[in-house]
Amino acid sequence: MARRILIVDDEPLMLSSIQRDLCELPPEYELLFANNGKEALQKFVLADIALLITDIFMPEIEGLGLITAVRSKYPAVKIIAMSGGGIIRDLQYLDFAKKLGTAQTLAKPFTKEELLSVIYRAFAQG
Repeated sequence: MARRILIVDDEPLMLSSIQRDLCELPPEYELLFANNGKEALQKFVLADIALLITDIFMPEIEGLGLITAVRSKYPAVKIIAMSGGGIIRDLQYLDFAKKLGTAQTLAKPFTKEELLSVIYRAFAQG
């Protein structure tokens, strides 16, 4: 059975970069992509997603809202949050995402090796 990974980012260049970085994943990993949180939630209805990798700042439904929705409807899904920055009253957005239940976080920009590492760690966590 494929391990489906849904990657969500509103920046087309970031999505294509991630797709290129993940082309070396073994065949048991299947990649799906969405441009915003609303589109991502629609994909959850259609596919059995094992891992969500989401940006924080996006139109429609932003990343923290998406994390909260996925955590409540699909509690078994592993989640990785990624962001280039931002602060909520001195609290980093990625730190806040951890409190919402993400398995891992990635600060942009990140390397292919960092991306692959957090994916493998997320799946290794059971």
